[in-house]
Amino acid sequence: MQLQRLGNQPEPEAIIQSIEVTGGHGVRIQVGDRTHVIVTRKADATGFMRSESLETDGQVATVDIAPDGTVLDAMAIGARKLRYNGRTLLDSEKSCNWSTDRVR
Repeated sequence: MQLQRLGNQPEPEAIIQSIEVTGGHGVRIQVGDRTHVIVTRKADATGFMRSESLETDGQVATVDIAPDGTVLDAMAIGARKLRYNGRTLLDSEKSCNWSTDRVR
């Protein structure tokens, strides 16, 4: 994630789309060549939240995707499991708050 723009680079247009999530709400945000998938749990939902690509038992999860589909960053809150396109990113015995920029 870029925290500061250097120079006079224009901000790319953000394209925001709602996505279907079993047990939650979700959005896909495309900014330039990066895609962010974000899911949040509905208040009374239990079990796994599932979108077309992201699956977690946590409260919130997000992945940052490169144009070639590579996961660049990932984060989960209150989760034991996090998977993206079938690939396990987090597998913990205890619920935790977790993030990484070393998925690639």
